[in-house]
Amino acid sequence: MRVRADLLRPHLQQQLMMGTDIGALPTGAAHVRPPRGAGAVVADAPRASLAAWVGDVAGAAPAGLFPAGNVSAMRDAVERVPASAVSLFGFEARLDDPSAGSDVLAAVTVADGGRAVLAELAAPGWEEDGWRSVRRFCRAWADPASPLWTGADDLWLEWDAADPAAPRIPSVFFGPRIDVSPADAPPDQRAMDVLRAGFAALMEEGWAPAAAARACACLELLPPHARVFQAGLMLSRPGSPVRLCVGNLGTEETDEFLRRAAPDAPHNAVRAALDEWAPLAVRVNLCIDVDARVGPRIGLECYPDPPVGPFPPDRRPWAAFLDALVRAGVADSVRAGHLLALPDSVDPRDAADDRSSAPRGMDALLADRYRRTLLVRLHHVKLSVEPGRPLAAKAYVAVKPGWRTC
Repeated sequence: MRVRADLLRPHLQQQLMMGTDIGALPTGAAHVRPPRGAGAVVADAPRASLAAWVGDVAGAAPAGLFPAGNVSAMRDAVERVPASAVSLFGFEARLDDPSAGSDVLAAVTVADGGRAVLAELAAPGWEEDGWRSVRRFCRAWADPASPLWTGADDLWLEWDAADPAAPRIPSVFFGPRIDVSPADAPPDQRAMDVLRAGFAALMEEGWAPAAAARACACLELLPPHARVFQAGLMLSRPGSPVRLCVGNLGTEETDEFLRRAAPDAPHNAVRAALDEWAPLAVRVNLCIDVDARVGPRIGLECYPDPPVGPFPPDRRPWAAFLDALVRAGVADSVRAGHLLALPDSVDPRDAADDRSSAPRGMDALLADRYRRTLLVRLHHVKLSVEPGRPLAAKAYVAVKPGWRTC
């Protein structure tokens, strides 16, 4: 088996950032870095729930984007997640149905200190089915003896909040990183150590040997410059396969890889989707489900504009992409309009949700110069290509907690 170390690099932290350094901004502009010395205040702040900020953004969104009951379902889903641990959160919305609810997600990173917060957490309910897996992962992630300690940069939690009947158990993804292998372990062993450690924590019965072997075979087929930036499991869907997300592939490389690695995939439909939508995107990532086989459903993450850059972002590329989806019958015009009308930022203290109770400790200390803000950015569209089904699309909205000058 041959797995190159450069296949498992992080989804760059810059992709999570949606602002610039405070020094480069005029008064009133938004930024995402806390002011110097703010970390100690955050560390001592109460473990307030992410639910408040989810409600803040949903309350400021265009009427109709979130149907009745959806916001409360999203808030309930993230209730046990502390806001102080979260680097990014957001929503996942179907594009074909304006009445459909949205799912909710949250990201925790090593760089922003979220791993340390989760490692200390003993939230009520984290021993329930499904959540036990999350807790096992967090403990392994915080253990210097685990391959995850230096081998995973981030943790993503996603909840099926669009379905009121779905269990409030998150799907879990982690960002593998293999930069330098220890002298006593070759790159292929190091790579598999990270993946095995992650899935050993997430799976009650462990990672099936056939599925692990298939994942290794997929990695070997990738070109040297490709990067697996996320690996995960849908804990709320028993028996679901492992998902691998691969970046830095061109259209021809994606087509060639799938024809070799996924014989059951709808190759012609995937190639047609790439030919139609890749020219409208600055980047397209590949998502594959892996157990004893690969697919047959294939995901294509399309970025109409770079996920980093000036703030507020220019939404014209998004308007063009969504308009093309509407004309192709893949997206609904009302849903597209709601997304484009989202505010660029939301001040939690001014949002429509009067139950907001996000941490205020730092806000009080820095009220004369800084104010908490939530930066909103349209992130990417995921196209799903599946045999016997029409092309489906979901939009992902990213929200970055940050600060702005008064």
